Amino acid sequence: MPNSARGSLWSKWDLHVHTPFSIEQHYGDSNSDDVWNQFFKDIESLPPEIKVLGINDYIFVNGYERVLQAKKDGRLGNIELILPVIELRIDRFSGTDSNLKRLNFHVIFSDKVSIDVIRAQFINRLSVEYILSPEYESLKRHWNGVATPESLCELGNLVIESTPEAKRSLLPSPKQVGFNSLNYPLAKVYECLNHHNFQDKYLTAFGLTEWSQMRFDGGSAASKISIINKVDLAG
Repeated sequence: MPNSARGSLWSKWDLHVHTPFSIEQHYGDSNSDDVWNQFFKDIESLPPEIKVLGINDYIFVNGYERVLQAKKDGRLGNIELILPVIELRIDRFSGTDSNLKRLNFHVIFSDKVSIDVIRAQFINRLSVEYILSPEYESLKRHWNGVATPESLCELGNLVIESTPEAKRSLLPSPKQVGFNSLNYPLAKVYECLNHHNFQDKYLTAFGLTEWSQMRFDGGSAASKISIINKVDLAG
């Protein structure tokens, strides 16, 4: 952000903005120019004290890329800084036995990190594996890969095929099922962040409410303490 001769200036930051490209969003058809135009109008109508946005489309940066292009094309003049944010569901749970929720882990990258580097050195290195039907090797349903819209559909279809037939009609689209099924080991996330392109160019964060609902008993206590001590932000 620009320096000011007046000294320190306070502004508001919103680091959790989804775009029409987000897997879960309420804007409408992501292929519609009208939808995107309305999205940009909404940003341009934000209160003037909001100067920084984090574009947070879960595990993809396509929306961030489009917002940056809009800024280059002369739109979003009220926003001084746009940051790429990756939101991952990790393999840690909070809540009660009847209402378990996975922790959402956020990586806020510097705008100095290029989109290509985020894709190549972070997103494309986050691979996970699922064995969905282990009974017979010839019938084994196996998924191992990185997240793309196509691979999420593949995972979703495998999950649907492995779901009892009577319950399949209750499931959403294959892409949504795949996304809902995908979670990452926290150690793997930090391993991918341990890259020279990211050194001193990212912050990590998660929701304090989710963390507070993690169990603080037995073997979970050390994990809960470690998570809060390792992230940069919680809110």
